[in-house]
Amino acid sequence: MNAELNETQRATLRALCDTFVPSLKVANDPTGFWARTASDLGVDCVLARNLKEDIPPPLYQGLVGLLEGLGEKGFVKASQGQRESILAQISGSSPQGAQGVGFFQKQTVLLAYGLPEKPVTDRNLVTYGSPKGQNPNWEVLNYPGPVSVPPDKPKQIQTLTPTGDGLTLEADVCVVGSGAGGAVIASRMAAQGLRVVVLEAGGHYNAADFHQLELWGYKHLWYKGGAVPTADGNVLLLAGGSLGGGTEINWMNCVRTPDLVREDWARQYGLDGVNTPEFDGYMDEVERRIMSSPQTAYFNSQNLRMREGCQRLGYLSKQTHVNWDPKLFNPLMAGYTGFGDQTGGKRTARRTYLLDAYQDGAQIIVHCRADRIIVEQGRAAGIEATYSDPQGRRARVNVRATQVVVACGSLESPALLLRSGIGGPAVGKCLRVQPGGAVYGIYEEKQKGWWGSPMTTNCEQFTNTGDGFGFYMEIPAFGPGFVSSVIPWASGQQHKEMMTRVPYISTFIWFLRDRGCGQVTIDGAGNPVHTYQLADETDQKNFRHATAEAIRIHEAAGAQEILVSLSNKQIGWKRGQNLETYIQGIMKQPLLDGAQPMISAHQLCSCRMGRDRATSVADTNGELYDVKGVWIGDGSACPTSLGANPMITIMALAERTADRMTASARQNGTTGHARRNYASTTPRRDTSTQAFDTIPAMAVNMFRGMFDLMTNPSNMFREMTETSPMHSHIIELTARPGLAKDLVNAIRDQAIPGFIRTSEGFVDEIVLLSDTDSNHVTAISFWRTREDAVRFTANGFASVSALLQPLLSAAPERREFVVGSSTNNQISGW
Repeated sequence: MNAELNETQRATLRALCDTFVPSLKVANDPTGFWARTASDLGVDCVLARNLKEDIPPPLYQGLVGLLEGLGEKGFVKASQGQRESILAQISGSSPQGAQGVGFFQKQTVLLAYGLPEKPVTDRNLVTYGSPKGQNPNWEVLNYPGPVSVPPDKPKQIQTLTPTGDGLTLEADVCVVGSGAGGAVIASRMAAQGLRVVVLEAGGHYNAADFHQLELWGYKHLWYKGGAVPTADGNVLLLAGGSLGGGTEINWMNCVRTPDLVREDWARQYGLDGVNTPEFDGYMDEVERRIMSSPQTAYFNSQNLRMREGCQRLGYLSKQTHVNWDPKLFNPLMAGYTGFGDQTGGKRTARRTYLLDAYQDGAQIIVHCRADRIIVEQGRAAGIEATYSDPQGRRARVNVRATQVVVACGSLESPALLLRSGIGGPAVGKCLRVQPGGAVYGIYEEKQKGWWGSPMTTNCEQFTNTGDGFGFYMEIPAFGPGFVSSVIPWASGQQHKEMMTRVPYISTFIWFLRDRGCGQVTIDGAGNPVHTYQLADETDQKNFRHATAEAIRIHEAAGAQEILVSLSNKQIGWKRGQNLETYIQGIMKQPLLDGAQPMISAHQLCSCRMGRDRATSVADTNGELYDVKGVWIGDGSACPTSLGANPMITIMALAERTADRMTASARQNGTTGHARRNYASTTPRRDTSTQAFDTIPAMAVNMFRGMFDLMTNPSNMFREMTETSPMHSHIIELTARPGLAKDLVNAIRDQAIPGFIRTSEGFVDEIVLLSDTDSNHVTAISFWRTREDAVRFTANGFASVSALLQPLLSAAPERREFVVGSSTNNQISGW
């Protein structure tokens, strides 16, 4: 933790914040927006705290040095105009000066328009912060702030917390990272009965934590607290940073791997099967599990503008697929998904694959950073990690495992390999970031960009502008703080004027399928250092082309004005002016070294697979060339960039890698007992339910278990000879009329995690709704021995009954039976 700012430095910081968001006199200021300064909102106090707690010491020293330099120039007592001149001089003096001023400017406006950052303690309040209940600047932005109180739901996944100074675990597979790729592989390995440990550097949050607050979301759910610039300042990086990774905060555009990319990977990089129906099957399975469909992809105003513009120009535009459960979709709340989805409808990795893995026995540790991969005799032997919780408690964590999956994301996976001294010469050498930009259109009517699913239409006209490279266009989500931080700041007056126009803006963004690449290295402390320059000529051409086409689509959609941002100003067009002349002027603007803002939400390829070990980190199966048993399981494994949103691709590649891991494990004799996938009231990966629609639910479950054993005689023989009888309870429950599903949910969300799962000897629970009696629920609990079942009856059954009593019309009826050795005891109900 850094030192507190002294009184002089605090005064300079306050003056600096009030220069970026100043008090200005205007004739009509009904909301006080123009008169309100940053310090009126406490921005300087929050920023001072952030400097102390969150900024790396080297950067902190530079920023404090800038404050001291401003103090020596008399910044505090200078006028607004004089302060702006001083800042312009410093920004023009050196790249370091420009970066320092830029840091304070972006942080100030992010806070001024994004606060409050914390909810108040009263959970019944929907809005938080100021005496009026919200950030007063939101009124001029037409932004409602939070619209719903978080639901009081317990976490379905119970993570493992070290209790002392150290923890050692034995596993078959250790997965480092819990995002799209790591979650899939953890699920697949755990389903085979293997001992799986998942390490996640971020925290674990669920709907009960999500207050629909932008700054809270950045701090807890995003990588390093939000938009992170590359070390050279050229690109802002956006990535996930909590359990579930990027799937927890992404904007849900589910795009299948483009055919031209699949052909390229098979032909040039040797990834067999990726251009065949086999890979289609992987993508199909992923889409089923995360419920990807266009069913809830409603068009808000921003998405309609792109759709209308493309239609008028004859450009190819499609309705996107999004991973929402249609039964839980709520358009009023969908736009807050980047800060955490309250509804439970967004099918993130945490709510799908990670939950599957957990229910199949995987152990998950959060706030746990992998420091080094242990290698013994040329093979993976485990992970050395450090647990560090938000309260500052630390513990060493060692996981002994014969297989390690590196799935920390393209920004962190190469750093882990470099810290471990493995992976070969190509580690981190080909970071692709699919860099993008934005063009703003100002329309006559308010756009309400915060309403509905954020990303529901696209433009695919230019995904291949030549040689397989091009750009993809779509719509971003809305966050008032982030919007304010990416609008160039030239003066306090200019920036405030622009913020008053935000309600009328639709933003079109694009990203490239980049051919060039950047690099990931590590500093002296082993932390990743990312650099990226848009040096490739094809990439430069496509970036400019994308800007021009976004302008044309805005004009066709009816925009009255169009704005393109440079680093410190915006260049505008107004209806009636010559559009092509405007575009030609934009094409001549400088592009490199931070001259135009660039953002990356998709980082790929930094530990890529391929047949050439000189340019690839992993072989075509995903296993390291130089260390057996270490696998790459995230987007860093992609041989090239995609030119598409990568979630589906990463998950499908992970399915492929999981199959290759399984084949390798069989060769080395480390397979586990496969866990059965029984049906329940919340179906999981089973895709065969349609075949049994006419069979009563209880019979369906029994039939599936018998069918699995009969069609796999070796499994049947092993089950019959290696398992001992278990003891089980059948509990018959009668719900109050209309409350049967609420009863099932209460068992799933409260009784099982709160009372049953923690009991000694518990194996599993299956809960069934009756096909013939809408108020009848049957719960079957499985225990290792009769003694375990009796112990629970004496100590826990009454607690569960009391919990469920408000939903019941009669007391639960309990029956006992023994599970014979001919019945599969590896039951997986939820």
